[in-house]
Amino acid sequence: MGVERAVVRWYAQRQLIEQQIAQLNARLISLEVDSAATAQEVEPEVKQELQQALAKAREQLLRLGPCPQSSMV
Repeated sequence: MGVERAVVRWYAQRQLIEQQIAQLNARLISLEVDSAATAQEVEPEVKQELQQALAKAREQLLRLGPCPQSSMV
């Protein structure tokens, strides 16, 4: 009972995108926490870049779609 290459590729791509989303979320949260701790404003450009990268990653995840069906079941 093997798993088709397309299914393995889909899972690998999904995991990479989810890790990227988690990293971007963590960076955004840490940036906001650091700015609150130091009472300084977050640079709007930096925050906007992170939010755009996060939006792109979420869009990639949506474009990836559902897992392809394995025909070797």
